[in-house]
Amino acid sequence: MKKLSLKMKLTLLYTILMTALVAGIFVLLFSLGSRQIQSSAQSSLRRQVYAAVSEVDYDDGLLEFDSDFNDMENGVYLSVYESDGMFVFGRTPAGFENTIAFQEDSLQTVHAGGTAFYVFDIRTSVEDYGSIYIRGVVSAAEAEQNMIVIRRMALIIMPLLVLLAAGLGYFMSKRALVPVDHMTDVVRQIRRDNDLSKRIRPDNENDEIGRLAKTFDEMLDSIEESFRREQQFTSDVSHELR
Repeated sequence: MKKLSLKMKLTLLYTILMTALVAGIFVLLFSLGSRQIQSSAQSSLRRQVYAAVSEVDYDDGLLEFDSDFNDMENGVYLSVYESDGMFVFGRTPAGFENTIAFQEDSLQTVHAGGTAFYVFDIRTSVEDYGSIYIRGVVSAAEAEQNMIVIRRMALIIMPLLVLLAAGLGYFMSKRALVPVDHMTDVVRQIRRDNDLSKRIRPDNENDEIGRLAKTFDEMLDSIEESFRREQQFTSDVSHELR
């Protein structure tokens, strides 16, 4: 089995680290985003239920409701009940049961028909009529719909980010190993030409590879000097023998 080159090992390591980092960021964002969406939906639910108090009046023996009472802002359904729990007016989501007990000024999470709902009730008094309950209901699934879209987008973006990290890692590894490739070329030239005068001469002697190249050049200086002395000695011996 062919071993991976150092360049490929560095690229693989960089890609794994970047993928883990990006995945961690996505998980954190999803967790925080989901909580923020839930908190925002619940805050909107409370706000609209309290605002609905001003949309209910009593006139000529009948309860009257503003024309926009049934407008579903941010997916919130509003409905009105008598103090004994009898439905009077409004809308509720499909699958939601009106038999759920009222909990005044308390947020409930109710599961009905396989769907989770946030429910908020308040009890208020209408002048000349008496007490009524105003209930707000919003689907938790609808509230998290934006998060679902973001997750789907993340499934598309994540592979692209991995490919980008791999490409960037390969480019950086290639740039970082240019001095090593140069050293390899110089050594090959020395072996091919038997020329000990060639040197690497690194551009930067302050980093690890530069110091290695400088040390290698110093070693070549010593080898070349020793070889020159050996040649001189051999030449002197030959001359004396003649």
